[in-house]
Amino acid sequence: MASRAPRKAKPTAKVDTAVYKELSDIARLGYYNDLQPLVTFIQNLGLKRTLDFINSRNSADDMKLVSKTAQSLGDFLAIINVSLSDESTVEQQVQNRLAIESEKDRISDFYRELFLHLRVFYKVFASREPLHVNSVIHLLLAVVEYNDFKVFNEFTDSFDFRSTAVHKLFEPTRDDFDRKIISDSSMRASFMEFWILLCSRCSSVVRKDLLTNYKLMGSFWKYLEMDRFEILTKVFKFLNDKVLNEPMFMRATKAKILNENCLLHVRPLFEFLKPVNDREFDNDDEGEFTTFKDLFNEFMDTLATSKNKGISFPENEFGAPLIINNVSFKINNKLLYVLLTTFRPWDTYLQMQFVMKVLNSNPELLAPYMHWIVSSSGGYHDPSLTSYWIGHTLLYTEILKSPLFPAKVDNISLFPLNSSIQSAILEYPNALVQQLGLQLILLQLKKLSSKGVTQAVIESVLSSLPPHSALVPFLLHDNKFLKITATQILTQWENIAPGSSSSAIVAIISKKLLDFDFNSSAFSGMELVLLDNYLSIQSNNDLKWWNKTGTENSFFTSLLKLSHLDTLRPKILRILQKLTRTSLAFNQSLTIEDPLLILLDTMPQSIQEASAKKLFNCIDETISRSIKTPYKYLDKSSANYEKLSIFVVVLFEQLKFIPEYSQETAIHKWLNSFVQGLVIIGESQNGIEKAAKDNEIDIKINLKSLNLKSRIMSKVDFAETCIIFNRYSNQKNHETSLFNAATKMGQFLTTASNDDPRLISYVMTPSLWTVFSQLGSKTLNEAELVSCYLLSEVLLSCVLKPEVTPMSIFIYETAQAPLDSKSQSVISKFLFLLSDSQVESLTKLFVNDEVTVNAFKEAVKRSLPLKPDYKSLMQIESSEVVQILQSIPSTREQLEIIVGYPRFAHLFEGASQDTIDFLLLQDDLSDAVLYHVASSSSAIFEKYKSRIVTLAESLKNWKLSLKIVAAQPNAFDWNKFASIAFDHIKSVPKNAMIAEFVNFIAAGMKHSRASFVSQFSTWINRAMLYITKKFAESSTLSDLFVAFIDSIGNMFNESSLFKEVSVDIAVTQFQVILSHTVWVTNTNYLSYLNKILLVAGSSKMNPEKLLQLFVANEKMVLLSFPTPETALVRFESALIIKTLFELNPKACSTLALLERLVMLYLGSTRVEDVILKSVLISIEKRISKSWVNLVTGWNFLNEVTKEEAELVGSERLFIKDKSSLVVVLQKNFIKNTIYNINEKPIFPSTSNYSEAKSHASNYPVSQYHDTIYDPEFLLLLIVSNDELVTHADENLTVNITLLMESELLRFVVTALANPRCKPICTVILHGVLKFLQSQGTSIKDKLIQTIYVSSILHTIRVADHLTPIVWYIIGSFSSILANPGHQLYELTYQYLSSHPVFKQYDLPLYLVISTGAFNSEEAEGEVYFKQVHWMVDELRRGISSEEDLKALHYKRVLDWVLDLLHCKYVTTNLRNKILNLVYVIQTVDAYGPDLLVAQSGTLSTLHALKQSIEKDTLADMQLKLNIDEIALRFAIAGSRKRLAEFTLNDVAAAAKRIHLA
Repeated sequence: MASRAPRKAKPTAKVDTAVYKELSDIARLGYYNDLQPLVTFIQNLGLKRTLDFINSRNSADDMKLVSKTAQSLGDFLAIINVSLSDESTVEQQVQNRLAIESEKDRISDFYRELFLHLRVFYKVFASREPLHVNSVIHLLLAVVEYNDFKVFNEFTDSFDFRSTAVHKLFEPTRDDFDRKIISDSSMRASFMEFWILLCSRCSSVVRKDLLTNYKLMGSFWKYLEMDRFEILTKVFKFLNDKVLNEPMFMRATKAKILNENCLLHVRPLFEFLKPVNDREFDNDDEGEFTTFKDLFNEFMDTLATSKNKGISFPENEFGAPLIINNVSFKINNKLLYVLLTTFRPWDTYLQMQFVMKVLNSNPELLAPYMHWIVSSSGGYHDPSLTSYWIGHTLLYTEILKSPLFPAKVDNISLFPLNSSIQSAILEYPNALVQQLGLQLILLQLKKLSSKGVTQAVIESVLSSLPPHSALVPFLLHDNKFLKITATQILTQWENIAPGSSSSAIVAIISKKLLDFDFNSSAFSGMELVLLDNYLSIQSNNDLKWWNKTGTENSFFTSLLKLSHLDTLRPKILRILQKLTRTSLAFNQSLTIEDPLLILLDTMPQSIQEASAKKLFNCIDETISRSIKTPYKYLDKSSANYEKLSIFVVVLFEQLKFIPEYSQETAIHKWLNSFVQGLVIIGESQNGIEKAAKDNEIDIKINLKSLNLKSRIMSKVDFAETCIIFNRYSNQKNHETSLFNAATKMGQFLTTASNDDPRLISYVMTPSLWTVFSQLGSKTLNEAELVSCYLLSEVLLSCVLKPEVTPMSIFIYETAQAPLDSKSQSVISKFLFLLSDSQVESLTKLFVNDEVTVNAFKEAVKRSLPLKPDYKSLMQIESSEVVQILQSIPSTREQLEIIVGYPRFAHLFEGASQDTIDFLLLQDDLSDAVLYHVASSSSAIFEKYKSRIVTLAESLKNWKLSLKIVAAQPNAFDWNKFASIAFDHIKSVPKNAMIAEFVNFIAAGMKHSRASFVSQFSTWINRAMLYITKKFAESSTLSDLFVAFIDSIGNMFNESSLFKEVSVDIAVTQFQVILSHTVWVTNTNYLSYLNKILLVAGSSKMNPEKLLQLFVANEKMVLLSFPTPETALVRFESALIIKTLFELNPKACSTLALLERLVMLYLGSTRVEDVILKSVLISIEKRISKSWVNLVTGWNFLNEVTKEEAELVGSERLFIKDKSSLVVVLQKNFIKNTIYNINEKPIFPSTSNYSEAKSHASNYPVSQYHDTIYDPEFLLLLIVSNDELVTHADENLTVNITLLMESELLRFVVTALANPRCKPICTVILHGVLKFLQSQGTSIKDKLIQTIYVSSILHTIRVADHLTPIVWYIIGSFSSILANPGHQLYELTYQYLSSHPVFKQYDLPLYLVISTGAFNSEEAEGEVYFKQVHWMVDELRRGISSEEDLKALHYKRVLDWVLDLLHCKYVTTNLRNKILNLVYVIQTVDAYGPDLLVAQSGTLSTLHALKQSIEKDTLADMQLKLNIDEIALRFAIAGSRKRLAEFTLNDVAAAAKRIHLA
């Protein structure tokens, strides 16, 4: 970067004045022309002569000619840039590109020379002449566009961004101020374009430095409002792409760039967001205007609302303090708060939308923002009929409507809306103001009704609302809107605080209900809303809604009369349900839907007035009797009418009293419709028909008239579909109708709410489904079977968890009686409905075999504890019994039973040692048992040898015979058995392609059986062809095939038999597997390949082609990020690469493979990266080229949390950028490496797959976020990164600041404990010291940095050691020295000044921190414990070896930290850290527990600590759990000899005492 001054230019040669004309002529050449003159100009040193000419004209103060030359030179260089980036295949352009590329070195050298003369351009900038300045900027644009990162980096290092002349380029000219807009020819417009391009092309690190140059950026932001839309579009596209969407920028970095100054000047641009562009001098391009609005909106939305890409920080308790209106707040988004205060959301809806977006995304800002409004923007919300007041009201309305604010008092009872203010609004003499005030109160109450609101919040908010008396006038108001809102408020209030309505409110509502006029011509939905609200208020209890009032119908019937108003029907139903909720008039549990819905839906729409009057009077009397004397009719219903709704019972009784009822056809029609609807929803048809008959009423119920609807829209539709399903359930040739009905029922149940008890109860009623009535009583026909199976699928869609229901009881009871096979099959389909206890009970019944087997399967599926009756179970003739028995652990008693059943002998296959011991005790075993157990036990084989040999040679079971022979090869006549076996596979070839046959062959070849040699070659090549065919033609492969190829692989890897395989056959197979997109992701298949390749040892297999195929496979797992789940397949993939490479290293060593492998490499200590690293080293040695030469950029990714990484996405170590690479280092990974610096094992070369896999287990397996860099590789990156270390003219430059900020210097020092890394670390530290001691070095704190590095190198010279904890703490000093504000900075400074050598067992800073000697009396407590926290953290993270424990013992550190556990001033957090330190020490070799117990008395300390914990807070419970965990680990370690002797075998007992303390 350009923080250092520009270098002085060398003296120029004699000026060539003719060069200007030559340059101008060439600059006018078209790109498509022959560019040979341009190339010749370069070859003749024309560029250098041009630069000399510019310098000479500058010396003569001829700025006009300097600018003209710069303009021509810019055109000249632009032609070069276009040519180099052109990918056209036109001959002329290809020739131009090749010719210019041949001169690229000269061009780059010219640029470097140009950078020595940049002072000429600063002089032009200082002139403030737009024409001259724009010409120079045109030249600089060409410089930036040149496609060479090294040249670009040199330019950014050389350009002086601190220059005042540069800063002023962002300032408009006087003409710009006069026009109030920046013109196209303005210096600012040109420099803005240059600046955006420059910042877009540079690395994220440089971009951050440029954009946080506050003096420069201050001018950039200041005049944004004057820029044209063309420039503004580029600005916000850049900010969106390169700042907000930059993955390398953390939120804090973005907040530094888009700081308060930026936001204050971006805010006025909201004025441009209009439908029409009315801006003077900039309204000619409508598309540009639209693009600007889109980009600006995207920028503002992302900036303020995105937690990933914006500057919105998550809430925590460590916010910045903020005092507003004398109230203190802590907020995490102070920058967004400042942005909020610049808006006036009451002025325009657009601003209000944005303010709401910010508040919704950052709820913590709401309370301070409300206080700011009161203190700085209008005060409290005093009522007035002004647009300003209405705008504020709209803002508060939007806030209260938002569901995103937490249910806190400040978020509901907004500060500008206190009780007196809201009362004043209600008293204001204007209906609009009153209505808005009522709406604000209503919204607050609705907020209180949401879930999760505490009682304290409810009480606080209610106390801040106006009293009920303020609402009384609105209940009597003529304005219906005010009346409705007031009643809604009271309704909500009643829901929140029942019984809170005042007596005045109750009296008014009672009178309103009594005076309600249903016959008014003005009756509308508003009247119904009012009615609904009235009924929701406490006064409902006094309403006799079932009684007639004089000549008028009852309230109940009056509502029914309004059923003809379709739009009001849902409201009417809700009111009716509210009225009848506490009555017994209608069935509320026995039907799928409320009978009131049927009553309302079937009310006659067109009926003569006389008939209507009779019907409504009948309904009045019916509802009256149902309410007044319910129990009379309830008993009657239960006794005679199958629990029919008592309203229906009373209705039939009253119908006969209708005058001339027999002639009222309209009433008859209504009654038939009503009772049919009741039957559909579940009322008893028998009960209805009997009630009608008893009262001599004729009815007609015709369920056959129901037809299947195209879609079920309601529960009534569902009930109709159930009836149709029942109709066809026992009829033949109606399978299609059954299927359609079942499908529609299943779809409805899947989408219906699972918390609808009426629906679930209805469906789970066995009597609903007629097919169940046939179960057990007769043999089901095909239609009934189909309907049962379909019904089981339907019910499956609505069962969340098995429980006891009427349906499960029916199934359970039916299953206990003897059933025919079809009924058993049906019952088995419904076992999923049974509760766990019901299933367990059925497993103990052996009445129905199929039901019993399926009950066992269901129990196993649910993991229920089973104690089966083995004898009864094995008598069931079912193949599924075997699976059941295999899933249940066998006891000795059960084994005795199984032995007696030969058909279950296969259960002994692969028997455990306990089972074998049991079998050996038996007097005799059946042939079946011997056949299955012989391959598992030599003892059993020897005991029954002759019988087993005879069984094996009989080939009754091909696989078992092969297993026995392979397990006991010396007991057989191989010639005889081989003849039998090969004759068998000739007749059944597929039996040769199984794992057992491979193991048999392997055993034969292993014992050099001559009878095998002649036939092995034919068989193995045939087997390899079979494998190739399966891999090539199959989409999935079976477990049997996997076992087969695994056996093949094992056979090859453990012998030299692969030489018998044809190379062509093998190569073809490998090509099929390695090029397949699925097989390369499967561990089993790659393992098979590795087993073969490791022993192949032949370069004839064309390994370079196979390797190319594999690394080019887009699905290869190494292209993805590592996870623990993919660890094994990643190892297999890397091992394949290594093995193929080593088959022919010379042919495989190519630059292309190097580039490809680098993209797969992640630089970690995971085994796959260690393997790839070895391959990369081998390739580099052979081609004498390094991947470092391909690197053109270095990015450093700041520390992110795991959650942030998951949201934003992760970056690989290497990113491909056309033909070059960018290295991305991540601070998280560097820290992980520092914490795990121990020496890692080297992966050895081996041809044995088992050894390779065993070595792989020594390497870490982790998520990508937990990556640990390979220390040697990281050191290589440090010395290769020219942003950290550069060599120029024998001068070494080290970026000390970046080394420290990135934790890399800390890593280098910590790595001194790693013997393999130490030499490289020492070299790096010598370089750092050399740079610090050079005269030209000017950095902050240079002296202490020099002392620090010098002391480290001096220690290596005179007292070298490898104690990790010492070097870890010394490494931490680099982070402290980089931050002078660190709490330990002064202490570290003094320590380094007084300790030139860091001794082996001398823990840095331990003595001074443990004694508190450094702290002053004033700050003793706080400072001391901060230092203790730091020291404990260092110890628990840095301890890793026995050497570290010796250091702890030498300094008696454990005595100190264990004493701290008893200190009452120690926080729970520090206690947990100390316990974590104990936990870490336990893990260090065998010496760790010994040190803790034998030398520090840790067990007694833990016991005392556990006893001292008296509270049961969450923190204390966690502390107890941590102590128990440590005690348990001691109990496990107590078996070690030394520890057991020291404690007299009392460690386990001590751990138990700790647990019980």
